Amino acid sequence: MPRPVLKHEQRKALIIVASVLGIGVALANASVVSLLAASPVEGFFRNSKNFLNVWFVKKGWFWTSLLLLLSVALNHFNSKTRAAFRGLVRWVLATLCWATMSRLMHHSDRLLGQCRNASFADPYSCRKGESVWDGIEISGHAFLLSFAFLCIAEESSALDAIYKEDVTMSHTISRQTWSQPVAKVLSALMMLFQLLWIGMLFVTGLYFHSAMEKIFGLAFGVLFWLSVVGLVSCIPENYIDAPLGQAQDKNEIVNQQQGIFGDAAKAAAGSPLNDTHMRLRNPTTHGTEL
Repeated sequence: MPRPVLKHEQRKALIIVASVLGIGVALANASVVSLLAASPVEGFFRNSKNFLNVWFVKKGWFWTSLLLLLSVALNHFNSKTRAAFRGLVRWVLATLCWATMSRLMHHSDRLLGQCRNASFADPYSCRKGESVWDGIEISGHAFLLSFAFLCIAEESSALDAIYKEDVTMSHTISRQTWSQPVAKVLSALMMLFQLLWIGMLFVTGLYFHSAMEKIFGLAFGVLFWLSVVGLVSCIPENYIDAPLGQAQDKNEIVNQQQGIFGDAAKAAAGSPLNDTHMRLRNPTTHGTEL
């Protein structure tokens, strides 16, 4: 069967970001925001200087990079060379996408708009001259939050799969004493930031930017994430060789165990004890020595 383009976890993450932003936009257009005008919660989130926005969202790629690189370091120090390499490639590509999009958003308002007063050529001078700049500004929050959520979800899924598989492998028991608890803590942190990013994405859909600007931001976030996933999937599984003396996948371990048991069975078959047992079972073929 042909390999599916996206895994189940990846499709689920896409559905989550699209649904959350879509619900926020729908509620904003349905005038639900006006019903929350007197709420202190509404006042907190509508204020762009709230601590969640200042310390987390505006520094969103720093926190996301920290989690992704911690996952890479954990895999590296736990001798999971292939997983560490793929995670590092994912982070490098994602960072390039984030930097490219940051530059694009900086110039998008000027490229996609114009001032109603033709004497002003850029958004800053247009607004300073008390005129109106008609253009489409890509929502940076919608892009960053959706892109960061998808990147963390991808790394978290890979991390969980690796360390859940380790539980069934006897040769990794000595390393599990420290790597398993650390992996659990890191997975919990990733889940916490996924909840924060998806919550702030809903707030963005509810309070900030126009619907078209948020749709553009989400579309670019999904597009860049799909590009990263597609490029990483092109890396051959055996591109990075395993360290000497270590089996890197379950099939190799099973083959080794089968070889050990097979050698033990052959040794037992040729032992004197086994020969005595055969004589006891077949006295007629071995004379009357017993």
